[in-house]
Amino acid sequence: MRSPLPFLLAPALLTPCLALAAAPTEDKPADKFEEIEHGFYMDAQIGALILFSPKANANSGVSPGLSIDVGLGYDITNSFSLGLFFLGSNIDTPSGFLSTNDRPGDISAFTIGLLGSYAFWGHPDDNGIDRLFLDAHAGVGVSLMAPKNIYKSVDILVRAGIGIEYYTRLRHFSVGADLDFVFGIKNQGAGLLIMPNMKYTF
Repeated sequence: MRSPLPFLLAPALLTPCLALAAAPTEDKPADKFEEIEHGFYMDAQIGALILFSPKANANSGVSPGLSIDVGLGYDITNSFSLGLFFLGSNIDTPSGFLSTNDRPGDISAFTIGLLGSYAFWGHPDDNGIDRLFLDAHAGVGVSLMAPKNIYKSVDILVRAGIGIEYYTRLRHFSVGADLDFVFGIKNQGAGLLIMPNMKYTF
């Protein structure tokens, strides 16, 4: 005669399984992410530099040039960032830039410095996310100048200006433009930087 034990144990084993199958399942919480990334970033700029004459010969006009700027920084808050900038410039100087009888030529400069930026205004998109910003920024750096017979070979460059920045829907990318006033303290040279900007935040 077959033992009745398996038939007696079967309901006891099946009951917990049926209870688990019938229990309601909870929805998995949706992953949350920031619409705009903040943190470490890298940016690149290329644009125009308009250099005014040194103070000693301020009537000799302006000199156009090209500048390339690469920056590395960190967003300390959503509004304030601090970073390093590496600025290379080449300026085509006309005759009379330094004196009334000098020849036209080129000036090159490479600057390493520190730049702080504060976003003081933001505008939301259709979803209420601030994507368009205006900022004020300022910085100082050490410039290596060439050729040495035109400017002092080492100068202190200060820069300050305003910028516009738009954070795209590709979370990590933003685009914008900066307008900066620059001034070389030792060489008494002033100029303007007009620089479109692209930034990637990690």
